[in-house]
Amino acid sequence: MQKRVLILHAPVIHIGYLDFLNRNRKNISVCYLVSDSIVAKYSSVNPDLATIPALQMKKILQTIGYDQVSIFNEKIAAQLSDKPILLVNDSFSRQLQKRFFQNADVKWDSVFL
Repeated sequence: MQKRVLILHAPVIHIGYLDFLNRNRKNISVCYLVSDSIVAKYSSVNPDLATIPALQMKKILQTIGYDQVSIFNEKIAAQLSDKPILLVNDSFSRQLQKRFFQNADVKWDSVFL
């Protein structure tokens, strides 16, 4: 299977996200966490106080074995538009796909709590 670029908005860590990350580990070449500014700009839900900031989430992912973790922003989007992408099948990621990756090869996977 072709490795994909994971673009992830994970506001919290729960077993569903851990299962998703473990299930897709071998299929991910690099992980980009959605920047807090993009979340604020494009999310229909106001950020919750319990939301983990992207830089802290980066440290968490590195702790569980994801070495290549960066922060996704609008400038990086153009560089990734021709790469195979992996997104969580949720409303926020669908907005990202429509905004930044309309013509990209996108694979969707679900996160269950």
